Formats: sequence, structure tokens, C-alpha cells
Amino acid sequence: MLREGLLSDLDLADTIIKLAHSDFINRDDVRRDLVALASHPACDVRSEAMGALAYHGVTFAWNVEPGRQLLATLLRAVGSDADGECRRTAAGSLGSLFRMTHRRDVLEALAAACRKPEEEPDVRAFAFCAILDVVGKPKKDQPSPTNLRIGPQHLREVSAYLDESAGRDEGA
Repeated sequence: MLREGLLSDLDLADTIIKLAHSDFINRDDVRRDLVALASHPACDVRSEAMGALAYHGVTFAWNVEPGRQLLATLLRAVGSDADGECRRTAAGSLGSLFRMTHRRDVLEALAAACRKPEEEPDVRAFAFCAILDVVGKPKKDQPSPTNLRIGPQHLREVSAYLDESAGRDEGA
């Protein structure tokens, strides 16, 4: 059903939500379909597919497909998706999927979203909190992204995390 285009965009988004809460989420074919749907033309479908993959215990090898495709999709979405909801979901998804990895390309994409003054405030806040996830800051020590406004102190913190990440890369 996911591949054949038998559902409207809203029905497809609802189906993704149901899949995310079922055992089907662990099937390789379903995960591949969801990765493809993370690039769907409809925002609701893109957002639900990203969220289903990030928040329901699905794991990926990032150096092979479909993990490589999902990573590319999320990095692109956080920086340039036309819809703010999708940029916000991509940021949160990156934080969830790359928690405690200090992964440089993920940190750079999130930092760019966080630093962009013209970006929607909630997207910037979710990008900031996702950075905290990627660097492994415990959730209990993180602010809530709801109503968080990114200020100069947050941007200094982002720069420090990027500097620390560069030091890790050099030491490797």
C-alpha cells in the first residue's frame, strides 16, 4: 500500500503513524519504504516518516543503504526543506538517531539551522536541543525546545560543541 500510491497523503501519514507503533516498523521493507517517504512531496508524509524512523527504536548502519539515504535526507531537510515542520522534525530526528555520537556532519547541519537568524524560532530551538543530544548531554540537563528562544549564550555553546567535535576528529 505504501508503494502503490493507493492512499491520499493524509491517509498515508496516518498509516505511517500506525506503522510506527507496530511491530512492522522493524521489517526491512517497511523501513526502506519509510526512508523513501521521508522525501515525499507532502510535508505531513515527510514529517511522519522521519519521526517514525527516529523515535521508534529503528536502527541503521549509516555507511550503507537505507541508512545512508536517510542520513542524506535528514541533513538536507534540516537545512532546506520548504516546510518548517519538516525542518523541525529533521532536527529532532537527527538528535535522536545520533545521540551521544558527536558526529561532525550532523553537528554542523544542526549548528547551521540553529545559527540561522531567519529560521523559525522553534526549528532553531529543536536544532539546539538536538545538538545537546548528539553531544550526549543528559535530557534532565537540557532545556525544553518548547518556547526556547536561541540567544547569544546558546550560540556560544553551539560553537564550543563544534570546537570540541573538531578536536575529537583531529585526535582520531
